[in-house]
Amino acid sequence: MNKKILMATLGLGLALTLTACGPKNEKADAPNAKNNAAVEASANKNASKNKADAQTKEETAINKGAVANLDRGIAFDGFKKIHPDAKVESFQLEVEDGKAYYKVEGYDAKNEYEITVDAVTGEIVKNESKAEKTSDKTADIQLAMLESIDKFMEEALKDAGQGYEAGEYEVELDNGKYVVNVEVVKGKKDITYKYDLESGKLIEKDK
Repeated sequence: MNKKILMATLGLGLALTLTACGPKNEKADAPNAKNNAAVEASANKNASKNKADAQTKEETAINKGAVANLDRGIAFDGFKKIHPDAKVESFQLEVEDGKAYYKVEGYDAKNEYEITVDAVTGEIVKNESKAEKTSDKTADIQLAMLESIDKFMEEALKDAGQGYEAGEYEVELDNGKYVVNVEVVKGKKDITYKYDLESGKLIEKDK
């Protein structure tokens, strides 16, 4: 899984209204112009800092799952409603272009399907299908399996240590076993853990 950064923008506007009484004093204009320039420079500096702070907060929010506040079950059920005869072969949370999405992939006897759901609004932003031979597929992920994600994420965070936060994840069938891949991140560092969903054992840790 590739970690993508959730970008946030923060605009700061500053309006200054100056009023003066009596005749215009040209000598006073120069200091005022300098003061205005200094205020504008300070405002721009603060705006840049606020933007950086906002970005950091949003990155933390997506890592913790706060931005992906749509119940994952809604995305799962949404796939089943659109493709009632299809089986789910993978379910994941990923970040693309600064937004969090649930991606659900599945298949039936004749086709493969993929839907992408906005993890905040619930909007289905992509619904694709293609004719494909699927007779060799055996995956059949159930909604109850997704409940294990939080447990494995907590284990990964405990192992990773202080400062790491939850990132993307995926449930899939891998070599005949259902596995849960979870990613934890700390700044530019990330660690991916693969767990056996049934036994709960750690299969692999990839730094």
